[in-house]
Amino acid sequence: MYFKELVSCCEQAGQREEADKFRECSNIASEISHNANDMMTAGRIDQFPGDITKQGELLHRGSVFCKVPAMDRRSLFSKSKPTARLEPAHIFLFQQAVIVCYYRLRITEIGNRDEYRYWHKFLINKIAGQRHC
Repeated sequence: MYFKELVSCCEQAGQREEADKFRECSNIASEISHNANDMMTAGRIDQFPGDITKQGELLHRGSVFCKVPAMDRRSLFSKSKPTARLEPAHIFLFQQAVIVCYYRLRITEIGNRDEYRYWHKFLINKIAGQRHC
């Protein structure tokens, strides 16, 4: 916020060069804040084996739905095809790994809180891409 105010003051005073410098500072500060918040979120992953900070820089994160096998509720011995359901999940893309977590929104007395529970980790150097033409 401070840098944005400086940008506004410089623009009103006709100092375009200074306004551009403060605008760049504002963008950098915003990016640092965003990255710090994302890493704090990644640090809240429950049951993660190891140290989350050892996965490299957090490049991206986002919510997805993953298809998981579901038990047929009619009978354990049913001959019907296995079914699947969509499970809410959250993916964290790091430099060295992709971490998939179960996701749920927990409603508490003080507000809503995102909860992430470790599900699976894919190492980037073990992921193979395929082209379909």
